[in-house]
Amino acid sequence: MANRRIFTVVAALLALGISAASGCNLVLGIHDLSETSSDADAGTPCNADSQCVDTNPCAVDTCVAGACKHVEQPDGLAPSSAQTAFDCKVVICKKGQPAVENDNTDIQVDAEDCTVDQCNEGEAFHTAKFDSTPCTMGGNGVCMGGVCQVICTGNAMCDDKNPCTEDTCDAAQGLCSFSPLNGINTPGAAQIDFDCNVQVCFNGVNTKSPDDSDLPKTAT
Repeated sequence: MANRRIFTVVAALLALGISAASGCNLVLGIHDLSETSSDADAGTPCNADSQCVDTNPCAVDTCVAGACKHVEQPDGLAPSSAQTAFDCKVVICKKGQPAVENDNTDIQVDAEDCTVDQCNEGEAFHTAKFDSTPCTMGGNGVCMGGVCQVICTGNAMCDDKNPCTEDTCDAAQGLCSFSPLNGINTPGAAQIDFDCNVQVCFNGVNTKSPDDSDLPKTAT
């Protein structure tokens, strides 16, 4: 656990670009598929597979007999290293090249009980529920402007049981406030060693995020 590093989730899910050749199967983003290649350096002299890695997730990059080789992946879902979590899209392989398709199941769930979270045509939407709709976040309240309003007189009345929100009572308004946490290890979450992942808070939601420092154990 001492070597586990805290991942900034926004960066881990939206900005990183680490090769699938690393020790863990990371969930990352391919942001510019137009630059992918599967054979541009085929035959280039090499000493190791890492010298042959390109940006195409739909090819296996290897060094064979001192020369780079790129073998097409079968058509279908691209490796998890090519996928970006919660972006309402999915990357698939077609004839050795990546293609992006809409995925309405890749929903970005927020920590607000007064919104409906959904994907539509590859875009994420968090639609406010009607005002006065009953809601529960720590205590029972009603929705106003897409936010659950819970009456309180102290912080203890605002515990929503979500470790990824900071729950406080706004004494001036007499209402609970639930601030989403980002980029920290989920408080109280059980971290599993050597599973290539870490539990972190992302927009107020406990999320499993890739951790390439948490390498699985290998037989010795």
